[in-house]
Amino acid sequence: MNISPNLKLELERRARQTKDKHEHTRLCVILARSEGLSLELIAQAHRISVQSVYRYLSEYESEEKTQHDQRGGSLSKLSETEARELIEHLQETTYLYAKQICDYVKARYRVTYTVAGITFWLKTQGFVYKEPIKVPGKLDPERQEAFIQTYEALKRSLKDDEELFL
Repeated sequence: MNISPNLKLELERRARQTKDKHEHTRLCVILARSEGLSLELIAQAHRISVQSVYRYLSEYESEEKTQHDQRGGSLSKLSETEARELIEHLQETTYLYAKQICDYVKARYRVTYTVAGITFWLKTQGFVYKEPIKVPGKLDPERQEAFIQTYEALKRSLKDDEELFL
């Protein structure tokens, strides 16, 4: 396989920058073959089959293909209207667990999701999980004020050679 020096530099740059491991492997296979390595050696080095190496090279030569095809996936179980309603609901209501959202969806729309399924759906809709911030539940303003006064009195009563550590 003959490729020009400029194209080789471009493929090497893309191999370094891509975050897609499959594209990286395809680019490395193409570059290795252009350097004269055998199909068997390339396959062994990348821990892939010789047939995969052959397919990658054939697809590159015929289509200049360096990326895997996107996976299909399945259609959403919710209609577009239901999905919009659920998004609005989730923006107004906070759930601590994905299981609670699964239960809500089942009760409201009669659609069953697994925890993994609803988690994936939430990510595709732009939702992220954030650990809830823990806030003391029962604050007593009188006790806080008493503590502050005691603390201030203690600071004032310190001698010059004494320090207060918290």
